[in-house]
Amino acid sequence: MIGGSASSGDDFTPNNGTLILLAGSISKVFTLAIIDDTNYKPTEHLILSLSNYMNVTQTTGIGATYTLTILVLDNDSPPTISWSPASVSVSENSGSIQLTASFSMVSGLPASIEYTVSGTATNGMDYTLADGTLSIPAGCN
Repeated sequence: MIGGSASSGDDFTPNNGTLILLAGSISKVFTLAIIDDTNYKPTEHLILSLSNYMNVTQTTGIGATYTLTILVLDNDSPPTISWSPASVSVSENSGSIQLTASFSMVSGLPASIEYTVSGTATNGMDYTLADGTLSIPAGCN
């Protein structure tokens, strides 16, 4: 392996070594184990490089090194989000309320939720909050 965004040990099992083709054989299988995790994340890639050919000429690709980029597509569903409290009643002198957003799992991707404030209360008199976007960075729960 020579690089990529996939992590050795987390996304694939590292496998370095020499591929030996025995006399009389015309093919050899090289196996790279991909690890199935439960993290929602973007597509990752790893780069496999084959080089230093002995007693054989490489005909796939250009030059003395064959490089293969492998895309590892995520198969996990995005997390769900829940809010608490589900409803609330407050006195005018309460000062503030807090809503808590909770993910069902840590996400490897950032999330955003647009919110709109509406109702019979008046912004600036009864509350202070403008419409906006709640941004949650990757890795947060």
